[in-house]
Order: sequence, then structure tokens, then C-alpha cells
Amino acid sequence: MKPPFVLRIVFTLAVGLSAGQSAGPATKAPPPAKVATPVQEATLNTITLTPQATQRLGIKTVPVTRKAMPQTRLFAGEVIIPPGRELVVNAPLAGTVHAASPLTAGQSVRQGQVLLTLVPILTPAERVRVHESLTDAQGQLLGAKAQAEAARIALTRAELLLKTQAGSQRTMDEARAAVAVTEAALKATQQRVELLTGVAKDFAQNNIAALSLPSPLDGLLVNLSVGSQQTVPPGAALFTVASHDRFWLRVAVYVGDFPTLKPGAPAGVSRLAATLPGELQAQPVAAPPSASATNATVDLFFSLPTSELRFRPGERVAVTLPLLTEAENLVVPATAVLNDIYGGQWVYERTAPDTFVRRRIEVRRIEGVSAVLARGPTAGTAVVTDGAAELFGTEFGIGK
Repeated sequence: MKPPFVLRIVFTLAVGLSAGQSAGPATKAPPPAKVATPVQEATLNTITLTPQATQRLGIKTVPVTRKAMPQTRLFAGEVIIPPGRELVVNAPLAGTVHAASPLTAGQSVRQGQVLLTLVPILTPAERVRVHESLTDAQGQLLGAKAQAEAARIALTRAELLLKTQAGSQRTMDEARAAVAVTEAALKATQQRVELLTGVAKDFAQNNIAALSLPSPLDGLLVNLSVGSQQTVPPGAALFTVASHDRFWLRVAVYVGDFPTLKPGAPAGVSRLAATLPGELQAQPVAAPPSASATNATVDLFFSLPTSELRFRPGERVAVTLPLLTEAENLVVPATAVLNDIYGGQWVYERTAPDTFVRRRIEVRRIEGVSAVLARGPTAGTAVVTDGAAELFGTEFGIGK
């Protein structure tokens, strides 16, 4: 029989060996995702061309500059039709309306195109009303002629002062706007007088011929207030025609911000969801002063380029107005900026001869042919202007 202490040693060794066998390396939990070949963005966006390819793509570079640029502030603007470019045609007397052709609001019409005819309702009271209307229209015509003549004289004086450098461009623009408004009012009044004169003559001869109501200008039929075979009283609004060859922009500015704006400076305009803010330039125009006491705002007016008719009257747009103060900003040519399908903005940086890297940027606004950056490469970095789109196509396999 073995001694007791020998049994204790054997038992201790057995327990230790058992514990040693059960203790192994700890097992790790599998990772939630596994990337076989991770790719760095800088490596992915690096393009190396041969000298011949660089020459064939016509790649040119310019350095990023840092210079003082006017600070800007973003406002909301509304696209409107200029004064005098939207006219309402009223019934000169009571009668029954007939449509000369099928009409729908929104269709294009030409000046002089007959839209409605009106068969007068002859009553003694109507005869008296026609003569009263004719007398009133003739008085309005004399006033409109005087206003138009005064506006033309003011324009001639403003042009002469500007030519002799004694006046300002703003004064001449205001005079031109006044001439346009008064001439439009004069034209509408002349047409009313001619129409009423013909009606009075027909009434005197008991000739109840239908009156033709043509469109006063080229544009869009924005409103049709009557239907065919409808009887209307004198003065009833029949239809509205608006010219669509030019749009204005109305910007409501808080009165506390108004003194900080640069007077007479053009505005940058873009759609609310545009990638590049201020991509269009709108020039300031003279317009009748207007303001809102409820909102504590004053209105500024700008003229959109005549080639930009993609906007609609009443549409809200983003307007960038320059301030009196300036600040240092990174600036690159606007042709160097590329936009991907996700709204990302990029430039191509030349890091070595024939080697280019796509860098992410953030455009704050567009100033003419320059893009002002909120974030981008440091000043002095060479970025691609000519050939940037070709590099973008080369990187994604659709280039030359």
C-alpha cells in the first residue's frame, strides 16, 4: 500500500494535466465583414498617361490661387414677368362672347391673332355707355402720350449725360425702363380707343357686327376668364396675355441686411437644387420701389438673360448677392470643376509630369468664369482646366 502523501502527489498531477489539456488558445469571433483587396481612394483616383496621350487630350493646367473675393449672402428670389409685359383684355361693352378657335390657357399666341369675338347687346343705355367709355379712353390716351413723350425726353437726356460722363448708367437704365412701361401703356390705350371708335361708328349706323378681340402682344395665354357663348357685362376681364421673351427676378431683402449689400452688383442665380450656386448672372434693373412692412423687407429687381427661358413665372430660385466686405478664398477656373452623378465636386491635380489625381472640392459659388471654393487644394496646386472632362472619361473607361 502506497503512502498517503504519494497518493496526494499523483492526484495533484492528474488534476493539473487535466486542466492543462482543457486550457487552449481563445477562439475569436468572426469579423462582421471581410474585404479581400481593400483599395485606397488616392490609389484608385491616380491616372498616369503617356506623353503622347497627354498631348492628344490637350491637357492644360493652372495653379490654384488665393485672392480677395467679395463675400456673398444667399437669398430667395421669385421669377416674375416685367411690368408692362402682361396685359389683360376687357370687354369694351356688354355682349356675347364667341371663341374664334379652341383656346386653352398656356398656349402661345401671336400679336394681332383674333382670340375672341364679341356680339354687342344694343340698348339705349349701352349706346350712352360706349360714348362715355370712348371719351374716357381718349382722355387716357392723351395722358399716356404725354407720359411716353416725357419718358423719351428723359431717356435722351440720360444718354447725353452718360455720353459726356456727367450721368450714370443706372440713370439711363431707369429711363429705358420708364420708356418701356409708358410705351406699353400707350399701345394698350390706343387699341382701346380704336376699338371703341369702331364700336361707336357701328352703333351710329345700326351695324351690329361682331367685334374681334385680338392678342395685344406675342406671348402666352396665361388666363382665359370666359367661355364661348357666355354673356359678359362691359369691362369684364376676358383673357390675359403675358410676354415670355424676358423675365425679371424679385428678391426680398431684410432691411437690416440691405446696407451690407454691394449696390449695383449683379446677382448669381441658380435653381434651388442646383449643384453650382450662382451659375447664372442677373443684372440689376430699375423698377418701381416696393417693400413689405409686415416682413420688414425691401425688394430688389434683376433681369435674367434673355436666352434663359427655362424658368417659370412664380418659380423660387436661389440668389447670391455680393456684400461690401471681402475675404480671402481659394479660386479655380470654373472649367476645372467636375460634377459626378452623386453631386460630388472634383478637380484633377497634377502631381507629376503626366500623372493626375482626382481631388474632392466644395464650390461655394461661381463668379463669372471663376469658381470660389469653400474647400479644395492648397494655393499653388496645379489643376487641370482643358481636358478635365477627358480625364474623367479616361478614369472610368469611356475616354479617348
